[in-house]
Amino acid sequence: MVPGPLQVLAKALEVQLLLLPVLKAQATTYELAFYHHFPVDISVCFAYGYGEPTTSIGPLNYKEVGYARIPANSSTNQISVDVQENCSGPNASLVSGAVQVTLQSSSNLFGVVADGLETWNASSPTAALAAYRSNSVAEVETTEVVASLRFWNGAVGLASSCTAEIAVDGGPHYQVGQLAADQGKQVSFTCDALESGFTTLAFHCGSQAFEFRTGAEGVGGFLCPGATLQVSLVGFQEGNTTGKGPSVELVSSSDCPCAQRCRASCAVAEGWRSAQVSSIFVLVVLWLWS
Repeated sequence: MVPGPLQVLAKALEVQLLLLPVLKAQATTYELAFYHHFPVDISVCFAYGYGEPTTSIGPLNYKEVGYARIPANSSTNQISVDVQENCSGPNASLVSGAVQVTLQSSSNLFGVVADGLETWNASSPTAALAAYRSNSVAEVETTEVVASLRFWNGAVGLASSCTAEIAVDGGPHYQVGQLAADQGKQVSFTCDALESGFTTLAFHCGSQAFEFRTGAEGVGGFLCPGATLQVSLVGFQEGNTTGKGPSVELVSSSDCPCAQRCRASCAVAEGWRSAQVSSIFVLVVLWLWS
């Protein structure tokens, strides 16, 4: 059976997506994501580097995310990471100095978060450095493009545990599981398996529910192939009047443009992707006329 033009287009786009993990594996740089989930009114800078943390990114305000890349080092894959209040230098470390972390090929997420979630005091808050790294987002061997969601319960003063869920409007409903304070759980998907449609990413904590609603493209509009999307419950119960109340925030380990995501809902807005689609369209037209 001779394939139709839409099948030709879909197959060509699928081949482009399947190439992404190969290109990622051959990269000579690590991608770093930094986020500010410490619910206080300060700006922070993250400092990082091989040996001493001499390179910085920021300032970042509460709920902001920043990205950086660091070249691979032939002698080590360990870097130092520190977080500083108001970007005023190493003496202003919020977390008792730099820590050594091992970089991984897939996901390198670093955040400043509330320390001691069950005993945290808003009048004298303390911060901690959260570091999540993953060498592979796939839980099983697969040749398909895989991306992951990592749910993390980082809120203060809620129920002893929260249930994380994914619900697609008019579609499937997934229960990720129970998460105690400062606990995370990761689930992996192939890009093709992701449902489109408005999707709710939720934490149910006792009688309370906290949600993030996606657009019509669903979770795939936020997921970068081969990367991790962290879905974080942050804030504290008494912070509702100051904008620091519990909320669900998304942090991707990659800042890939939306045209490269699992569901490229904005492909027409991306110049390079538009050029590739146009060339495929020419092939389709030639097939129709042949």
